[in-house]
Amino acid sequence: VTGLSLDFLILNTLGFTCYSIYNTTLYYSSTIRDQYKQTFGGEPQVKLNDVAFGIHALGVTLITLVQYGYYTVVNSHVATSGTSNGSSGVSDAIGGRKGRTVSMWILVFTVSSAISLYASTVFGHTWILDVVYFLSLVKMLTSLVKYVPQAILNFERRSTVGWSILNIGLDFLGGVLSFAQLVGDCWSIGDWSGLVG
Repeated sequence: VTGLSLDFLILNTLGFTCYSIYNTTLYYSSTIRDQYKQTFGGEPQVKLNDVAFGIHALGVTLITLVQYGYYTVVNSHVATSGTSNGSSGVSDAIGGRKGRTVSMWILVFTVSSAISLYASTVFGHTWILDVVYFLSLVKMLTSLVKYVPQAILNFERRSTVGWSILNIGLDFLGGVLSFAQLVGDCWSIGDWSGLVG
């Protein structure tokens, strides 16, 4: 587990959870699709492959998060038995660093804000589409900041051992291809509202 930031995993999981909810609801919910039409005058440009990607990415991120927890516990047991020369241990994995506090506050803020927005839909103050759009903004924010804790960890350790640069390359490539698909979809139907909102 040495070299992988728990903060990065928490933010990445939060981002893909929001992304999956956003795509799934825009694809399957007739209520949200109707609200989208009333607001923007066109159809949402979410396709089934967007839904599948979001759920797949969330699943892989959750598996990585579970593996982080498992190997942190296993390594702490090995370290306390004296057969290894060290590990960060369970207490550090659960809460030892300042960055982790920031990622947890972002998580708490997002969940409480989403619940508050959803509650306001019950009383007719907002549309459920507003909640979905809030989640999409959270995804954008986490995409912008999720690598910062990993960069700080790499700087503090003066090493990138345990972290693959391939993660960043694949994430960037996925974003470029997703944007290209959106532009292509909007161009093919002659409706740019899916791109400009």
